[in-house]
Amino acid sequence: MMQKKILHIVFCLLCLPLVSLGQENYNLLKSGIEKMQAENYSDAEANFRKVIENNDTIKEAYFNLGNAVYKQERLEEARENYEKALSFSTKKQDKAEAYHNIGNSFMQEEKWEESIDAYKNALKNNPKDMDTKYNLVYALQKLQKEQQQQQQNQDKEQEQDKDQDKNEENKDEEKNENQKDKGDQEEKNEDKNQEDKKEDEEQKEDDKKNKGEEDKREDGEPKDEKENGEPKEIKLSKEEAERLLRAIENEEQKLQDKKKQDEMELIKIQTEKDW
Repeated sequence: MMQKKILHIVFCLLCLPLVSLGQENYNLLKSGIEKMQAENYSDAEANFRKVIENNDTIKEAYFNLGNAVYKQERLEEARENYEKALSFSTKKQDKAEAYHNIGNSFMQEEKWEESIDAYKNALKNNPKDMDTKYNLVYALQKLQKEQQQQQQNQDKEQEQDKDQDKNEENKDEEKNENQKDKGDQEEKNEDKNQEDKKEDEEQKEDDKKNKGEEDKREDGEPKDEKENGEPKEIKLSKEEAERLLRAIENEEQKLQDKKKQDEMELIKIQTEKDW
């Protein structure tokens, strides 16, 4: 970047009538410009401030004060003084130089859009200024490059967001699949529990049935059951009772006949004994 040289201001200053500035302000401005050329910027700054204290309408004092603080890298303060110089400037050349240096201050801070606007205003007042044209092109290239970089970063962020969304979607699908598998397993376990419960109930029924079978007699009739420790009453019909009574009498008769026969056999044996 090229800052506007202050030699042009010196020329204008020397052309100004001494009466319009006063001897003291004239000498302060001339001494300040000499100190700027010697790169003694802080002492030059003091000179220009003294002029403004004496007369706050002298545009050359503001412009050169802007240059002095610009060299000391106080860029915002420099812009404020250039804008003050603009407010008191009536000539296009003076305005072009002030806008040019405003553009330079923004350029130093890499504020490309602001510097471009300042350079365009400078060229409106002096279209032939090659330094301003050069700085304008430089700022435009920097802005374009910055915008391209921002677009690339934005595209990269969007791609990362897509990847992140895809990863989140995959995690959700995996989570849903795990929940489904867990639900299926729980359902299987529940079915198995129901089957086991059913088998247990069937086994209990079988055990109960088998126990009832064991309680039956060998001929298939149930054993006598007891209630409260007493034999259970067996109910017979009249015909069944008579048949049972006749069977008992017949058995008794057979026993009596067999007993008599045995006695006769004994007597027979005793009579045949040899004494």
